[in-house]
Amino acid sequence: MKLVRSIEEYRKSDKALNKGYILNITPKEILKILDDLKLYEDDYKDEIYDQYDLTEQQIQKLKPFLKENLNEDFNIYLYQLTCHNEQLVEKKTIKYFAEFISLNEFDKETGDIQNHYELTVPPNKIFPYIEDIILDDDDTLEDYELYELTEIQIQKLKPFVKNNFLNENINKFKYYLQHVRKPIYED
Repeated sequence: MKLVRSIEEYRKSDKALNKGYILNITPKEILKILDDLKLYEDDYKDEIYDQYDLTEQQIQKLKPFLKENLNEDFNIYLYQLTCHNEQLVEKKTIKYFAEFISLNEFDKETGDIQNHYELTVPPNKIFPYIEDIILDDDDTLEDYELYELTEIQIQKLKPFVKNNFLNENINKFKYYLQHVRKPIYED
């Protein structure tokens, strides 16, 4: 599995992901170019695994290494440096990353995952339904992190389960919320 670094473009108005732009450069080269980028404590030396907010100057430094041009409207968009698992079929390229919320069902006895349910509510609109969920310091759902749900939260999210019905056996299953970014490929 190959990792790819990209710049993600978010709308300032609703914090929704607008588009992802793949960088054709290694993490070590990124860190040389962005000498002012401070890695988080849990990030590895000479690697970039977390998400980092980018300034306009940092964007300008990374522009030559993008596979396609940014919108570059800093009044409308925010930009972040990110890392993704690249699951590319040969000769296919990622157009952008689709963003959605998944509800994962685990068997309480075995701990095995039983089912994934995609939710129809967008990630930026999920918080009114799970307002008491415990988040990290920045009040966002981290990519691919699992968040355990209470029975009340599950009931609030039930109407948003896409094309499926939950088993809803709270005695047999545990439910976790997950923020997912899925690569969408060019034809």
